[in-house]
Amino acid sequence: MHAVVRGVAVAQDGTSASLTAPNGRAQEQLLRTALADADMEVDHVDYLEAHGTGTALGDPIEMGAIATVMADGERGDDAPLSMGAVKANIGHLEPGAGIAGLIKAVLVLQHEQAPPIAGFESLNPKIGEVVKGVAVRFPTELESLRERSGKAGTTDALVAGVSSFGYAGTIAHALVSQAPPSFARQPP
Repeated sequence: MHAVVRGVAVAQDGTSASLTAPNGRAQEQLLRTALADADMEVDHVDYLEAHGTGTALGDPIEMGAIATVMADGERGDDAPLSMGAVKANIGHLEPGAGIAGLIKAVLVLQHEQAPPIAGFESLNPKIGEVVKGVAVRFPTELESLRERSGKAGTTDALVAGVSSFGYAGTIAHALVSQAPPSFARQPP
């Protein structure tokens, strides 16, 4: 067993300004629906694999939705949410983007490490504005997810969220946790 799917939400992005302008409110509702399906609070999520296309418009909207939902919790700077975006490594992949994000999130959970975001040098100022005051990290080097999450020294399962948004307006978010130790496949 590689991981456990804890909750899933799929929706339609709804009305937006254009094909490349996502609907932040729909994304917020999507995240809340996935958390409810998993019977989890936002503070339980340790890592989030964003849709993260690298666009000047879409990424700040996505991070704004994440930050708004995170504000519902009580996460502090001592246990920030670690962010990732596999598209920086392999491109968009269009219909394969969601599964690529899921595979990366499972590997992050198995290795208990958040890798650096490929090519990341500085934060888009628009993203900086929407995450101001929110405990979120964009790794620039390989980091122990267990230590960053505040779960060091525990056997609590790490949890990752994965977002994927389609051109036709379908949006999806899944929450996955580490497999129970007795069933977990050990990473190579």
